[in-house]
Amino acid sequence: MNYIDALRKYNEGDDKWCVPRKGTEDYLKIRSMMNKGTKGTK
Repeated sequence: MNYIDALRKYNEGDDKWCVPRKGTEDYLKIRSMMNKGTKGTK
C-alpha cells in the first residue's frame, strides 16, 4: 500500500482530508497502515 492509499483509508468517512505533519502520532498511524496494509481509524 502506498502513502496515498493509506491516507484515503485514514480519511475515510470525513468531508475534508487531513494530511498530518511528519513525525506526529497521526503520521505514524498512516505509516504503520502502509506497512501492515490495515484499515485505520481517526
